[in-house]
Amino acid sequence: MIRSIKAATASQAYKVLFWHLMEKGERFISEDGADCRILDTVICHIDKPMEQLPELIKMSPLGPLAMAQYVRDFVDGVPDDDPRPMDFEYTYHERLFDYDFPECYDKVNQIQNIITKLQRNQFTRRAVAVLWQPWIDIYSEDPPCLDMVKFGISRDCRRLNMSCVFRSHDLIGGWVNNVYAIAYLLKYIAENIGRDVGYLEIISFDGHAYMKDQWQIDRLKEMIKR
Repeated sequence: MIRSIKAATASQAYKVLFWHLMEKGERFISEDGADCRILDTVICHIDKPMEQLPELIKMSPLGPLAMAQYVRDFVDGVPDDDPRPMDFEYTYHERLFDYDFPECYDKVNQIQNIITKLQRNQFTRRAVAVLWQPWIDIYSEDPPCLDMVKFGISRDCRRLNMSCVFRSHDLIGGWVNNVYAIAYLLKYIAENIGRDVGYLEIISFDGHAYMKDQWQIDRLKEMIKR
């Protein structure tokens, strides 16, 4: 079953999404043996993704400073001299801006390629970036959840729209942080091609919550209730 949510802002969309998760989600044991609550495919269409972002921060498990850092890491990347421990297999920035192939190919900045395509042809349907690397990810214990992004200029040529596909989506620990950063990536590309920010679509396959995060679920329940 596919659920569709349409809202003006990301925080409004998330409140509806959270309700669906709590009321319609089903018990599920993940591939890693984790106890989850899960939904089938959910599409969130957000008309004004840059509006009321402080409301979205309140719903995140991260604080304002950590959210700001997450955006910098996502859009600008992690500096080589960053003192934080970097023990993860990949970053979304790396897959988007510095996509690495096997030895016979050079790395590709997919975001710059998208900017160039949109500047050359405002009607292109090929402004696409992929994050999945099958030669790595089919063997990985922690493959990327975000797998594809697509951009398109609106029919009136004024706005840049964006659609994202998540193969699996943590709706408690990940959705808010991801959407917050993705909105800024949309803004970054829109500014580079001289367009306004349009809509943002988040397509989440297997949206889920880990029952180990019950404290966060309870916090969100109380916040949305208020």
